[in-house]
Amino acid sequence: MIERTKLGAVGPEVFPLALGCMSMGSGGWYGSNDDDEAIATIHEALERGVNVLDTGDFYGMGKNEMLVGRAIRGRRDQVLLSVKYGGLRGPDGAFVGVDMSPIATKSALAYSLSRLGVDYIDMYRPAGLDPKVPIEDTLGALSDLVKAGYVRYVSL
Repeated sequence: MIERTKLGAVGPEVFPLALGCMSMGSGGWYGSNDDDEAIATIHEALERGVNVLDTGDFYGMGKNEMLVGRAIRGRRDQVLLSVKYGGLRGPDGAFVGVDMSPIATKSALAYSLSRLGVDYIDMYRPAGLDPKVPIEDTLGALSDLVKAGYVRYVSL
């Protein structure tokens, strides 16, 4: 059995590998895929001890989070959700920038919670630095979300 390790000084215990879910449920980046196969992959990873699932609010235009949410239904206590947020896409799916403003940060979280079907995110992280928004403003919004119980840890 592979031992878990503490993430940072005060973070949760994690399996040494995480499952990146970016390609699941979205197609395009890595070719076509099958939702049932993706869910089976997540279940198998959890059964083998993996406890961190990595997703993003802009992966598959939100479809990825819905798929991950379906996969973890009834298994929330086994999972640490790591969610990247704030990547902006155009109508054609192309990346067009980031928005880390406080209102966008909080709005992105609300949508992620809904799509994932959860009450909180374990690890929440910006997709990148936003040159239009002071980092202090972004961190202030993230701090508000932690204090409110919607986010357990912030990662950069």
